[in-house]
Amino acid sequence: MAAPNDDAAVWRGDSLVAATTDTMVEGVDFRLEWPGLTFRLLGRRLMSINLSDLAAMGADPGHALISLCLPGSLVLQDVTGLYRGISERARQYGCTIAGGDLSGTDGPMVLTAALYGTLPTGRRPLRRSGARAGWGLGVTGVLGRAAAGLGLLLAGKSPRTAAERHIESLPLRRGLKREQWPLAVSDSEDFELICAAPQGRLLTAQQALKRLKLPLTVVGEIDARPGIRIKHGGRVERLRTGGYEHFR
Repeated sequence: MAAPNDDAAVWRGDSLVAATTDTMVEGVDFRLEWPGLTFRLLGRRLMSINLSDLAAMGADPGHALISLCLPGSLVLQDVTGLYRGISERARQYGCTIAGGDLSGTDGPMVLTAALYGTLPTGRRPLRRSGARAGWGLGVTGVLGRAAAGLGLLLAGKSPRTAAERHIESLPLRRGLKREQWPLAVSDSEDFELICAAPQGRLLTAQQALKRLKLPLTVVGEIDARPGIRIKHGGRVERLRTGGYEHFR
């Protein structure tokens, strides 16, 4: 039902099922020496990166499988904190930990979660390929928090259609300057949702989410031309930066 470049696999059972998996590797996705990082936070993040994929597909979380490769040097308190973070985030979104695997390693820690969710009868999966030219482009929450925080940690301190985004409209994290917009559109991992819909429906969604105290900001529109362009003042720039790429 969905292509490999979508946010989760989808197949048909009694209802549509969405599945996704993500892995966090020590030294690549996190460093234990980062100030303020706890195993409880690692567990919460492991669940968050998977829950965001199900949300992007419009699926309700159901069950999770957790697979961990941990060094024998970890103390029980750290392992307990990791599982506590996982279970807290799962419980927050009604997700059941159904099982998983545990292995030892002499190398870096590897944390993997696989989540399965369902789409109620009549709800279609939200595909990346469904946008139409002229539709508005909206994003929830604020952008740039994760990238800004990572910068502090690294510094040692705690038919395809295309999108045209307006820098002045980006809901940047307080403290980020407008010239730091690349942090928000390509380098950050904020787990916010981006959506495309006819302009009228976006306005309706804004009002509905406002009652939940969740901001939805219209940041641009879908264009029939290929590529992604950013409007900055009176200039239109082609966006050449992308998200994080492994092996580069």
